[in-house]
Amino acid sequence: MRGRRRDFSGSLIYISFLSSHSYTCDCSPPKYTPPPPPPPALPASPSQSIRLTRKNPPPCSLSFLDRTNIGNARLAGLEKSLKMKGLDYNIALAVFFPFYVAAEIPSNMMLKKLRPSVWFTIIMIAWAICTTLMGIVKNFHGLLLARMALGIAEGGLFPGVTFYITMWYRRHECGFRMALFFSAATAAGAFGGLLARGINEMKGVGGRPGWSWIFILEGLLTLLVACTAYWAINDYPKT
Repeated sequence: MRGRRRDFSGSLIYISFLSSHSYTCDCSPPKYTPPPPPPPALPASPSQSIRLTRKNPPPCSLSFLDRTNIGNARLAGLEKSLKMKGLDYNIALAVFFPFYVAAEIPSNMMLKKLRPSVWFTIIMIAWAICTTLMGIVKNFHGLLLARMALGIAEGGLFPGVTFYITMWYRRHECGFRMALFFSAATAAGAFGGLLARGINEMKGVGGRPGWSWIFILEGLLTLLVACTAYWAINDYPKT
């Protein structure tokens, strides 16, 4: 009996000890403290922007000149020389775009694999050769083949230049640079007409009509610029 009383009294003492020392368990997750925001990027100074633009000239804008010269060649007698009739001219225009679209994605893949200075130089030389060959075609089918090849060669220009601009400028700066690039289409249309009017005066030189010299000389001009594009185009800011 005495041993049972001792065990009972010991249990009472232990229970009273636990009641006097209450323990609380805080199982709530720790409070999340977000990291401090990064410091705002400093805007480029006007001198830095001018220097960057000067280091990356847009020689690829000559593609607009080579793309729109077929309209000037039509006025110079293209349809009559190649015996085109009906919708032949419209077909020659339309056949350019399916190949242009099909070449865009593969071209950007090659742009990422190679360097911009290398790939832009390659496609510029390619479309310069295609434009020049358009000046020596003998029939409508030859013109179609040359237009198809020109579409493949120029297909990488727009997506390539878009990717190239995003590598050099921040997001809020890309819009203005892209607008400058697209405005080259209007400038090429205005300047191309004046240039074609002067070149058309060469009709009969070498036994070729005026529209032929429009393609040949403008293609050779692009080829000349393409030979300097490798040194004029920088690759990436880190290089």
